[in-house]
Amino acid sequence: QGLRLVLAHTKGYCNLGLELLASEATRETTLKLDFEKAGRVVTTEHPSVLFKASVAIMDELRRWMIDSLERSGAMDAETAQQARRLVFARKFGLIMNLLDFKVLPVAGFEATEILKGMFNRFPLCPATTPDRAGDADGRMTFKPVYDLRTLMELVGWMRQLRDLAPAIH
Repeated sequence: QGLRLVLAHTKGYCNLGLELLASEATRETTLKLDFEKAGRVVTTEHPSVLFKASVAIMDELRRWMIDSLERSGAMDAETAQQARRLVFARKFGLIMNLLDFKVLPVAGFEATEILKGMFNRFPLCPATTPDRAGDADGRMTFKPVYDLRTLMELVGWMRQLRDLAPAIH
């Protein structure tokens, strides 16, 4: 089952990479898939290129989130620098510990869980929208980031969380 999960995430990352490489921004600043371009990408690029494109965009999103948390005061400068080093070294388990010990007291449980999903080796996005956190029994569920829509949902969550500290203090 663990192998199936890894393969599902890998397939999703390749799908996301294809959408990123074959998309174009529209006037509404949304991304739209160009199917002709997607066909050219699929026939000329190896799946590892698609996977690497997804990894690069997720690493950029993680760095942006660390910067936002530092600016908002949810992370002090030392913790933010440590988080940047761990992202660069791809030490995702240590990032989870850092979030649990340094961010949880400031941000709270739900926000920390969302951040941990984002900083996971294969990022996870809450399965609900930011305005409807949790399902009927109040539990938050997560889904893999496997396409542009899910990536945009994750960005929406990150925008909601980036100004967390001033709301708490």
